[in-house]
Amino acid sequence: MLRRHRIPDSLKRAIREEGFSLEHKVLKAFEKWNITPNRYFWDRSTGRISEYDLLAVKEYKNSNGLVFKLALAVECKYLKGITVFYERHLVNNEYPIMVRIGDKIKERFLMGDISKIINSLAQYKGMFFSENQVFGYASFKESNKNQSNQTAGGGGRGTENVYDSDDRTYKNLLAGIKGIAMAARYELEKITQEKSKEKSLLGNADLLLIFPLVVVEGKLLRCFMAKRTRISMDKVFRYRAAIPKMGGEEPSEFYVYIIDKDSLRTMLRFFNQLFIKMRGTFVKI
Repeated sequence: MLRRHRIPDSLKRAIREEGFSLEHKVLKAFEKWNITPNRYFWDRSTGRISEYDLLAVKEYKNSNGLVFKLALAVECKYLKGITVFYERHLVNNEYPIMVRIGDKIKERFLMGDISKIINSLAQYKGMFFSENQVFGYASFKESNKNQSNQTAGGGGRGTENVYDSDDRTYKNLLAGIKGIAMAARYELEKITQEKSKEKSLLGNADLLLIFPLVVVEGKLLRCFMAKRTRISMDKVFRYRAAIPKMGGEEPSEFYVYIIDKDSLRTMLRFFNQLFIKMRGTFVKI
């Protein structure tokens, strides 16, 4: 009889933290979506083929045969450190949604129609329209060192944890943000190219909305910079990403949504409501 080898706890932790278990959990949250995992795309920023974790799509076809699709391009990231998003008040900080309005409906459906629909979702519209802007982020890790700290009342000294900059976590998240922004842009541009249109999962859409998401497992904090700095735990952030256009023109800027895994289902409820509202408008086109 073969002796069973014990798997070290440290190896088990490393396996769980690799990211594949997070990807599996995220996949299960999209049970009512049409899912294509592990999508490849051409990343113009690196000049090579890259992969992202998941494309999720909802589709509606009206009585005239016109097709509306709502798509989410999703990347999963396990973040070991603590990530802090720095935010400030800025009124004019809105960037366009990634959208394609096809030739068949462009005279009957405008970008303003989408904005009106989002504004009608009073419970969720803050996810799109806000007077605050995330202008940067930093990552930290707990150090092995402790530092002395005078306790309240001066009755002795204690110790508190020390936190150092975590470059690895910072770069890991940055790669996810840039990659998924580029992947979403690639999916959008692919359906405008005749040679690629028929091969694209989104190619038959007369109206397409696509949102880039990074779903993370890790601690996320918000630091609001004002006269008085406020620091709090949070679950959803909008981070601006610049995406190079084809031909080397000035880059486009769009939001990437960074979501704590425990808030993913809440975010999906918003996208479900957006789909239902858009579908109701699309019936009439």
